[in-house]
Amino acid sequence: MAKAFTDAKAKGVDVEQARSDWNKSLRADELSSAVEVLSPDKYIGNPEIDPSKLTPKLQKMYESQPGGKTAKLVQLGATTTPSIW
Repeated sequence: MAKAFTDAKAKGVDVEQARSDWNKSLRADELSSAVEVLSPDKYIGNPEIDPSKLTPKLQKMYESQPGGKTAKLVQLGATTTPSIW
């Protein structure tokens, strides 16, 4: 995998943008799954979600990752200084 990125970068491909887009896609799926699990009716129209169950999942996604990696919600575009927590 590293060689593929090195070769692509040598050809002028924006590898960092590709990684960023991939991470955003993964985080969006994780967030969607977290919300879907909490929706008892499993439909998009107007799901009722218990905030007391969603908040811990969001907080965990907001925490820094091992090795100093960017928090999952920040990768998705969240601010680094939440005003609601």
